[in-house]
Amino acid sequence: MGLVVKELFVSETSSSAAEEIVWRGTSSQWKNFGVYLLCGLFCWLILPIFFALVYYLKTRCKVFELTTQRFKITSGVFTKTTETLELYRVKDIETRQPFFSRLVGVENVQMTM
Repeated sequence: MGLVVKELFVSETSSSAAEEIVWRGTSSQWKNFGVYLLCGLFCWLILPIFFALVYYLKTRCKVFELTTQRFKITSGVFTKTTETLELYRVKDIETRQPFFSRLVGVENVQMTM
């Protein structure tokens, strides 16, 4: 009986340690629409083009990753920073989708700990 318990314990440990990626994606560039619009209106000043490029890179380099055990946010253009939230800490998930966001297929997700 001691061997059976040992085998069950080993199989439970190995299955809980396996972490699989459920979803991986980046933020939408639609959140920068206002900045891009203003930069487009004042593009004759040349400087707004650099502001638009900075916002584009900051949004493009932010990666969200949902695994079976964690939620990770990796951000940064030159220096990467990773924030990790273990899913057992999440108490509530709320999604909001205003009218304009529904038109372009974007949704806001808020997690409460």
